[in-house]
Amino acid sequence: MARQAATLDDLVQQARTHAPIRVAVVAAEQGLVLKTVQEAASLGLIEPRLIGDPEAILACAKEAGV
Repeated sequence: MARQAATLDDLVQQARTHAPIRVAVVAAEQGLVLKTVQEAASLGLIEPRLIGDPEAILACAKEAGV
């Protein structure tokens, strides 16, 4: 049985003991969404699949510095 996470860092560390999960991000044309997805992916928590207008997603990512 897994121990209970006391902090967000504890929760992230517990999650990192498992394989990343695939996450579909619908309407991914928002900077905050893309930054959050990038952070979760860099921590090895998710394998994101961005759903939406590719040109808008790329433009938003560029603007957000992602």
